[in-house]
Amino acid sequence: MGILKGVKRFLNAFVYPYDFVLPFSEASLMLGGTIANFHSQRNVLIDRLAELSMPTMVIWGDRDPVVPYHHAHDAAKLIKDCTVKIFSGSGHSVY
Repeated sequence: MGILKGVKRFLNAFVYPYDFVLPFSEASLMLGGTIANFHSQRNVLIDRLAELSMPTMVIWGDRDPVVPYHHAHDAAKLIKDCTVKIFSGSGHSVY
């Protein structure tokens, strides 16, 4: 119990008073470091795309610096009922 109080004091004194601002979200930092193409991912699921049985739309940005947009077309070829929407001028986070 004493350790938890010490950790709480440390966080209150040194971490919580500061507002950290990252230029990217934590998720995009983790994702960007592991994905460059379909084959360098840690969890490669490309072989399972053909299992999708529902209508699917693959959405991509044409200026995605993490995974180039031509991968959207590669994925769509493997999905039975798939359409592709490429947003011009958009990067990795298309919304």
